[in-house]
Amino acid sequence: MRTYLELLRLPRVAAALTGSLVGRLHESMLSFAVILLISPVHGYAGSGAVLAAAGIGQSVGAPLWGRRADRSGHARVLLVTAAAQAVALLVLSRVQGEVLPAVLAGAVVGFVTPPLTPAVRAAVPRLVPAARSSAAYALESTLQELVFVAGPLVAGAVAARAGAATAFVVAAGCTLVGTVVYVLAVQGLPAGGPGSAVAQGRGRVGLGAAVPVLVGGGAFLVVLCLQSLAVVQRVSGGGALPSASWFLAATSVGSLVGGLVIGPRLAAGAPPAPRMGILAAGVVPLVIGASLPDPAGAVVLAVGSFLFGTTIAPAATTLFDRLSRTVPAGRSTEAFGWMGAAMGAGGVIGDGGGGWLLDRAGPVPVLVVAALVAGLVSVVLPRTLAVDAPEEPAAAV
Repeated sequence: MRTYLELLRLPRVAAALTGSLVGRLHESMLSFAVILLISPVHGYAGSGAVLAAAGIGQSVGAPLWGRRADRSGHARVLLVTAAAQAVALLVLSRVQGEVLPAVLAGAVVGFVTPPLTPAVRAAVPRLVPAARSSAAYALESTLQELVFVAGPLVAGAVAARAGAATAFVVAAGCTLVGTVVYVLAVQGLPAGGPGSAVAQGRGRVGLGAAVPVLVGGGAFLVVLCLQSLAVVQRVSGGGALPSASWFLAATSVGSLVGGLVIGPRLAAGAPPAPRMGILAAGVVPLVIGASLPDPAGAVVLAVGSFLFGTTIAPAATTLFDRLSRTVPAGRSTEAFGWMGAAMGAGGVIGDGGGGWLLDRAGPVPVLVVAALVAGLVSVVLPRTLAVDAPEEPAAAV
């Protein structure tokens, strides 16, 4: 905590992180709100199709907006896309459970997602000293879990009181407010910094070297999407219930705890592959909970959701840190945009395939597939996802 508090006292850091978190609240609200809006009428396959469309749109848009932000500056791109996404979310709120209009609106929502995530991660080397960059990525990943704690709860509470459509309106407001706060916080930030890849002599490395870690990022999202859908279906049955948000929040609280405990201790440049193996092991309690009858099953599922969550932030931190050490600083926003595209593709596979499999086989096979995906990455790609020894000392975990 001392490490994190020192980072938050640095100029701009607290304001930039706060704005980016509020601006990204739609990410966790959207998934649950779509499930609440679509699944009662068209099942999990219907809601999975809408979420898959949003993932496809984000996969296409993320690297494009990231490249444009690197060339034209972050502020203009962020503000334009935030306004466009707010409009698209309002349109999505009016589809009244119809799949085809929702799929089209979801694709637009994904495509115009403001590149806040790649922007803030690309800005880390300019916000903090080089020796603290790994801790800063851990802090950002940990705080992002507040988004996934609050998002499902906010969406569930709003849906319970005012209907699922209203959750999209709230998400649109968060996107606009958070983006404006972030832009104001980083206004005038220098273009380079001591922690950048160029400053460390790695400016010759292109984006091709980042492919293995992008594969890891895509697999990471497949696992998270499968887990979320399976837990909601296990708790709710055929149609999603707002009460399922508490189990999703338990996962995010676990990730928050995992980030707080493990994040500051991760070695700079730690390999992501072992963390993917731990992520796979974290699915096992969920399989057990989903297999047991209630009330024991619900209790084990809640505890398992928390335990699984503790494995998320360490895996994400090592993926982001590895990516930042692979690409040149002048293309860092674009690189993190490609990471967003890879994760969006993982979301398409996880949401689309998971929704289809849920309607046919139930939550246990879906969770088994999630564990196999994470385990496969940890076994097949350990060398390509490894990284050279860090240049600055850090305590390894």
